[in-house]
Amino acid sequence: MDIINLEQLSLIIISAIVGVAISEVYKKLPVQEMFTLFGKYHKASRLKELIKIKKYRLDMRHYLYELQMAQNWFIALIVVAVVNFVFLLGSGFLKYPLWLFMIGMLPTYTIELIWLNKISYVDDLKVYQKGNPEWEKRKQRKVARKQRKKLRLERQREKLKQLGQSEA
Repeated sequence: MDIINLEQLSLIIISAIVGVAISEVYKKLPVQEMFTLFGKYHKASRLKELIKIKKYRLDMRHYLYELQMAQNWFIALIVVAVVNFVFLLGSGFLKYPLWLFMIGMLPTYTIELIWLNKISYVDDLKVYQKGNPEWEKRKQRKVARKQRKKLRLERQREKLKQLGQSEA
């Protein structure tokens, strides 16, 4: 069994002090507020998207147009990914660190994000069309969730009444 020498002990103590200092600084940072702001932004963004979907969900021409645009972005993604990868390999990018290669692939990632955004919008258009089985499932889940919430509130009220009567 190895005995810890003075140098190793000092490193352990320093790392413990740094860990405690980081946790104290983290507690003082407004991290929760940042998450709250992100959540508000996300809800507002989703609301705008759902309003747009509600406006166009019955328009087949818009749906087909968006579907074609998503397919075009997918083709562009494939072409850019192949061209970009071949260019980076041909220019000797493998000699450099991996993070530089990832930065070199940035055009591919950008087009991929655009394509994912488009295809998710098309999927939402498809799901929120009336008559779609998924639409009916979502409505049923929403009704069931409201019923469960109402039942839970009634049970809580009954418990409060029982507690009030037993204490008196």
